[in-house]
Amino acid sequence: MKKRQAHNRIEVDIVKLKDLYSQGYPVTQISKIMNTSVDALRYRIKELNLPKPIKRKPRIVDNTIKLDDKKIIDLYCKDLLTIEEIRKRFNVNYGTIKLRLKQNNIELRTVSESKILMYKNRPEIKKKISISGKGRTGKLSSRWKGGYSSRNLPLYETYMPQIAYAEECRENPNNKKILQVKCTYCNKWFTPSIIQVYERIRCLNGTQMGEGRFYCSNPCKEECPIFGKISYPKGFKSATSREIQPELRQLRFGIDNFTCQRCGKNQSELNVGLHCHHIEGIRWDPLESADIDKVITLCKDCHIKVHQKEGCQYIDMRCGK
Repeated sequence: MKKRQAHNRIEVDIVKLKDLYSQGYPVTQISKIMNTSVDALRYRIKELNLPKPIKRKPRIVDNTIKLDDKKIIDLYCKDLLTIEEIRKRFNVNYGTIKLRLKQNNIELRTVSESKILMYKNRPEIKKKISISGKGRTGKLSSRWKGGYSSRNLPLYETYMPQIAYAEECRENPNNKKILQVKCTYCNKWFTPSIIQVYERIRCLNGTQMGEGRFYCSNPCKEECPIFGKISYPKGFKSATSREIQPELRQLRFGIDNFTCQRCGKNQSELNVGLHCHHIEGIRWDPLESADIDKVITLCKDCHIKVHQKEGCQYIDMRCGK
């Protein structure tokens, strides 16, 4: 394998180099004139510490090529082709076409003006870009599905296949494109945010710690006994109610239509979570603790008040409605 020739060993006419470089000739053009490599010239320019020329020589344009000026003008003005597209048709450089247009007193368009005219008057370009999805956003994009992501709504067809093995999923009854899942605490159908779905997928895939379960509201999250379940976490507080079977709680909530049976407020009207309250103390009838008729739905505040009544305190473990 031949070793690369050192630039400092190549003989260069320093006087000629200084003269051409001071006149504004680019290094690539000087290398052709002097028949020397570009790297060798750059090494010498750096070594001699030559100042950069104020004015650069314009690109060499071949004005002797025979071209149909009328056709060039028609392509540029009527067909609205760009200079780049025209030069490819005639197989010449960019500067040659630009010079011919200037010689015929044709006002040149800016790049932005050319793009606007291209999209407006050339449907084949517009169709090509819309198919690829590049350069278009919103309704103009071929990938636009209704603006659901901007409203933070997950699409059923996108996210259902990724979580269906771990969560119950369905299409929103009002809009079948939107995903709905069940709340882990109250078992109510609701539409999660895209962030909630994304976090759940990451947890299921093992790329994020925790479980990322779905909750329809913050009160449900706070009341759920398995949310953030670690031994004595920071800010640990004992629960205000004793936990019962999740299936029993969810069934009772559904029967009572997610409404507190004491104050009559629905879950959507409350700032606290719902509890499932045993009408009779489970220590007296442990075998009937899972009886659906022995429990009712109460909000957290009402549940505390009920257990403050005489004969219904936790120590008594026996109370009525």
